[in-house]
Amino acid sequence: MKKLLLAFCACVASASIFAQNKKSAEIIKKEALKQETVLDSIDYLKRNLDFADTAADTRSLLYYTGTLQEQLGLYTDAGNSYAKAAGIAAHDASNMPKVTSEQLVLNAVRANLCAGNWETADSYLNSAVRNSKNETVSATVKLYSVWSELCKASSVPGADISDSVELLKA
Repeated sequence: MKKLLLAFCACVASASIFAQNKKSAEIIKKEALKQETVLDSIDYLKRNLDFADTAADTRSLLYYTGTLQEQLGLYTDAGNSYAKAAGIAAHDASNMPKVTSEQLVLNAVRANLCAGNWETADSYLNSAVRNSKNETVSATVKLYSVWSELCKASSVPGADISDSVELLKA
């Protein structure tokens, strides 16, 4: 019984220490920006995701991490960050950029297309964004679908891209 009580106390103490280390997305972002390089900032963000105060903070930090990765040309990493953020059912964290789940999915699609990973991009395009009521989202889905077709065609020698080019002209 004594061992059980000691184990319980240790768990409570650990949880208390862990809870004290929780931070808002805004604070983690500010600390990340103090790093020497952008890559160091990205590493800092990734290391501190577990210390985000809420699901909304984690979602916002993943979005911010994805934007930095995409700007550096780390497209596969950016696509993964955006997709993880889109998978979190939460609102935006306080004092962080506002982004919808549809925008996060489209960001993941764009990053994967930039990386040449049209298979993953297509799987994201076939999610709920395909049936969006938002005209801007629907137009972006159509554009990214054509982009994906061009990526597919580039991997097949002699593939006909005339239909895709005509769609782009339209």
